[in-house]
Amino acid sequence: MTLAAAQLETATHACLIADTSLTDLLGGAKIYAQAPRKSAFPYVTLAVALSRDWSTGTDDGEDHRLILTVWAAIDRRGQLTAILDRLSILMQRENLTLPNHHLVNLHHQSSEIRADPRNGALQALLQMRAVTEPNAN
Repeated sequence: MTLAAAQLETATHACLIADTSLTDLLGGAKIYAQAPRKSAFPYVTLAVALSRDWSTGTDDGEDHRLILTVWAAIDRRGQLTAILDRLSILMQRENLTLPNHHLVNLHHQSSEIRADPRNGALQALLQMRAVTEPNAN
């Protein structure tokens, strides 16, 4: 993982944990890079799934795909959509601060809800695209 991707993931986690509306919907600060084994639903996992060079001839930059996954019990679709809606609102604010990088943009790319029969769960995926540039020295 690149430094920018790690900082993006850390800043996103801090933003989500700080939102009391979201933590109330989750029943606690249940936002993980990797959920602990046998975590109680609902919870959110987040990861930068892809980072690639997005430099121009004059500026350095990176393009990132940030995936937030909401997990809920199979019979709790309303709960899952409420959490997904809150995540969408939070991520559209673009108020993430990265220590060594500048967030050029952050926007929604796709959302998907599907059943995960292996776990008896519903899964919602929110995919965001972010572009970062290093801070000027």
